[in-house]
Amino acid sequence: MPLKRALPPRLHLKRNSYYWTPRLKDDSSSRTKVKWIPLGKDLAKALDEYERLENGKGFPGSVAELIGKYEETILPRFKSRDTHRNYKRSLKYLRAALGHIPAAELRPHHIYAYLDAEPNLNRLVAANRDIKVLSAVLSKSKRWEGLGVDFNVCLGIELNPEQPRDRYITDQEFVTIRTHLPPMFQIAMDISYLTSIRKSDMLLLKANDIYQHKSGDLLQITQQKTKETYSVQADELILEVFEQAKALALKPESYLIQKSTNRANGRAGDPYTSSGFDSTWQRCIRKIEKEFGLPNTTWHDIRAKAASDLDSPYHAHRLLGHKSMATTERYLRRRKRDEVPSAGRLLR
Repeated sequence: MPLKRALPPRLHLKRNSYYWTPRLKDDSSSRTKVKWIPLGKDLAKALDEYERLENGKGFPGSVAELIGKYEETILPRFKSRDTHRNYKRSLKYLRAALGHIPAAELRPHHIYAYLDAEPNLNRLVAANRDIKVLSAVLSKSKRWEGLGVDFNVCLGIELNPEQPRDRYITDQEFVTIRTHLPPMFQIAMDISYLTSIRKSDMLLLKANDIYQHKSGDLLQITQQKTKETYSVQADELILEVFEQAKALALKPESYLIQKSTNRANGRAGDPYTSSGFDSTWQRCIRKIEKEFGLPNTTWHDIRAKAASDLDSPYHAHRLLGHKSMATTERYLRRRKRDEVPSAGRLLR
């Protein structure tokens, strides 16, 4: 028979029987109180039931229950597939680490324990995103009768320090990377640089997204993140790149950026998924970085270079499609205003 202190939190041994003791809301008042729920005399069965109640949706008032409710009612409304996937990943981590805690008992020290946990030391920025997702869950929970918390403990939490990414791809580096990529990825780099388009939006481009307007040809872009649509002037360079993409396409009626692998596998001409595109990019860029001694490069750095090379922050702001100029400012890796001349004279 195990010692009582060896049992996990909220699992107690009393008179040869095991009990789960969560703190639950009292139906007759707004307060919470400890309830003793019997799990039987067999330790193995008691532990199985304990794990189900702690981590599953069957634990009334737990953080896991709030997360489950959020996944069922809020996540389906997300407009961006990438955002949906990222939230889903964060919620998985949060449920595993904090799901067993009654939401009413969640305190700042739980949040800091999560940020400081050893598994999160190698994902400091991702852990910050997790806490922001948890904050969104707690905020939404206030709308759910019988589930919501009175206050959001994530507000005011000091997150891990984040170092802004300042990687700027030089023109020579851009050419080197592009030259050693598969042809369809060369096209993707060209489109990304010419338009500063998000990767998720680029993968959904089609040849007929260029349409004629009285002011000239326009490329229509629908942002998956916001579902807002805007147009970019389709100059000769953009038209040329589109023609090159259509010449490479195995399915001209399909998406502009498509797989160009062997026809025998049945996937050639299909559009890339975001994860599939990332997988091929990572495999190629790591090889190029090693061969040519280049710094770490992400696909997002191409979008940042495109914005940084423009003539003005305002031009970058419009092309990036941001709502806030402050967001655009964080993208600009090499600002002209940083090139400040010296005083120009010496006092001797």
